[in-house]
Amino acid sequence: TLDDTEFFRRYMMHVLPSNFMKIRHYGFLGNRNKEERIKAIRTATNTKDPGPFLIDYEQIISDILKRDVSICIKCGQKRHHKLE
Repeated sequence: TLDDTEFFRRYMMHVLPSNFMKIRHYGFLGNRNKEERIKAIRTATNTKDPGPFLIDYEQIISDILKRDVSICIKCGQKRHHKLE
């Protein structure tokens, strides 16, 4: 058994803060057979799977800093390897 304080603490861990909204997917985005339904929709609409969404972090950081981040700021040489 739990004391009152511990029970309430654990219970409140399941309550979202007031500025958060829980999102549940229904219909074709529901968990059951989701991939099969999306494939059927793509077939019916004659659209292709866009594949994984890849983010070019190097380009994003370069845009934010307004400089080429592949060039060392100390020696001015291009870096020799790309971190992945």
